[in-house]
Amino acid sequence: MGSALFDFIIPFIVVLGVLVFIHELGHHLAAKIFGMKVDAFSLGFPPRAWGFKWSTKRLRPKFMRDLTAAIRDNVAFRQLHERLVSKKYSVSEDESMRILTELFNVQVEESKVQVLNKKGKSEERIESKTNVVIADGGISKTFLQDELDTLYKTFTSDADLVDCFHRYREIQDDKIFKDKYQTDYCVSWIPLGGYCKINGMIDESFDVDSMKEGVAKPWEYRAKPIWQRIIAITGGVVFNFLLAVIIFAVIALSHGLPDMDKYDAYKMGTTIQTVGSGSPAEKAGLLAGDRITAINDTPVEEWRSLVEIIHNKPDEKIRVTFQRGETVLDVEIIPNRVKTQTAEGIKEIGQIGIGPSPLPEFTREASFVESMQFGFMNTYRVSALILVNLKQIILGEQSFKDSMGGPIAIVKMTGEVKQQQGWAGIWGFMALLSISLAVFNLFPIPALDGGHLMFLIIEGLIRRPLSIKFKLYAQQAGMAILLTFIAYVTFNDIMK
Repeated sequence: MGSALFDFIIPFIVVLGVLVFIHELGHHLAAKIFGMKVDAFSLGFPPRAWGFKWSTKRLRPKFMRDLTAAIRDNVAFRQLHERLVSKKYSVSEDESMRILTELFNVQVEESKVQVLNKKGKSEERIESKTNVVIADGGISKTFLQDELDTLYKTFTSDADLVDCFHRYREIQDDKIFKDKYQTDYCVSWIPLGGYCKINGMIDESFDVDSMKEGVAKPWEYRAKPIWQRIIAITGGVVFNFLLAVIIFAVIALSHGLPDMDKYDAYKMGTTIQTVGSGSPAEKAGLLAGDRITAINDTPVEEWRSLVEIIHNKPDEKIRVTFQRGETVLDVEIIPNRVKTQTAEGIKEIGQIGIGPSPLPEFTREASFVESMQFGFMNTYRVSALILVNLKQIILGEQSFKDSMGGPIAIVKMTGEVKQQQGWAGIWGFMALLSISLAVFNLFPIPALDGGHLMFLIIEGLIRRPLSIKFKLYAQQAGMAILLTFIAYVTFNDIMK
């Protein structure tokens, strides 16, 4: 039990935790940079298990800037400002905002009510009632009653303007800002990933209470330009790729890079080191220690030469000449036809089941620049290989059942890497999983980043937002597809 805990369970939790954290951190930082309000940062899916809430005052200037711009663009505010200027109460938009803030007190009362949901069951909801009160005394005394009435009617005629001024005063108040504009950093019960809940966005939590049809609040995801939303939604994928780049670069810095000059100069020879059980070579009588001298009477002195000949002869009889001690012998062998994965795709090659002596490890020290180049190139090559595999699965060249692995398979592979290579191997394995997670998240399926990206592209083309109801239904369908897929690959793991 102890070995399973330290070799399988703990390494898997570490790997999964780091990958999910890095992915959601990419969304979180991008959202914060563009002044989006982040409601929750969760490792795991709801329900919430444990966490803490924290707010930063660094977002306040961004919220104030965007909120001020929204107020100034409001039609009702423009009318109020023009009236204040015409009556010589104001000479600038800033002064008009100050006057209106001091003149009108927006009060929001919240109360709990019982309502019937779509299933006919009673549930508790919080309803808000907004009242606008004219300040008693102070600046209100400088206005005639008729002017006050006109300003009041214009101000209260626009619910969005009233709400903006209410939010404006909330953000200015330290205590209210800390209480209402904070992020919930938490751990949730369902350990299948995580999510970063950005205000004004339909995501894995299916929470629509923070957004309603109509004018979006300046800090909402849906209020931002499409290019900012694209960066926020792809931030997780970018961070997963960058994590892989950094891991590969650190490995190169600490262990060096392959010295290809020494590899090219090294003469491997043609002595057999291993013979596979039940292989054509074993059946023909080849043994470890035999040295192959010719194939089909063609002399061979290097392992790569004999491999090239054998690979090109699947299911064809070949004559193998070899030396055992002082004796020269020859046998006839038919190589098995085997499918193997290459950078160009799956190829069929011939194999007789022999292996050479292990290659010495020729490495050289790598500079920081070389290590970073290695990190980017390795990340690119692994990504390309994953895409090739996906293409082969779609075209039926590879078995979907045999190619896909779920949580149990990942636990098994993580444990095997830990046992064989220790924690040093775990980091390289984490880089491969990080790239796989990034590629998988780009699939155009609702509930994945690729699904959100697809919606953004559609909105950019049709030049209007998709309805909240459509996005909610699409998100629910996407989660159903995702959970079904997870259930299938988990069952497949068990059957294997």
